Amino acid sequence: MGKESKLIAALKQIFIVMILAICCYFLFGQFFLSHEQEIGHGVYRTMSDGWMWIKEDGTKEPLEIPGKCGAKRNEFIVIENVLPEDVRDNLYLCVRSSKQEMKVYVDDELR
Repeated sequence: MGKESKLIAALKQIFIVMILAICCYFLFGQFFLSHEQEIGHGVYRTMSDGWMWIKEDGTKEPLEIPGKCGAKRNEFIVIENVLPEDVRDNLYLCVRSSKQEMKVYVDDELR
């Protein structure tokens, strides 16, 4: 057995050990670490009503969310809504967006 074949065998063993360590790490995390999103804890609601599209000339047009607003490709648009009165401190606002870059302002403060 030459030096190269011993090196290749050692690298294979190191690779196998690394793969096993990664698998063990994920299994340990899955079963023993706390879950970030526990299903069934907490309440959520959607805010699909009350959205307004503010056009460049300042006019407002009602907008259905989710939906399409008729903006041109790569056009920057502004939409707004008012949070309900019963929103308490330490609650989360989640925005689902897969193809848009978004900036969220609350009371003119970027969040």
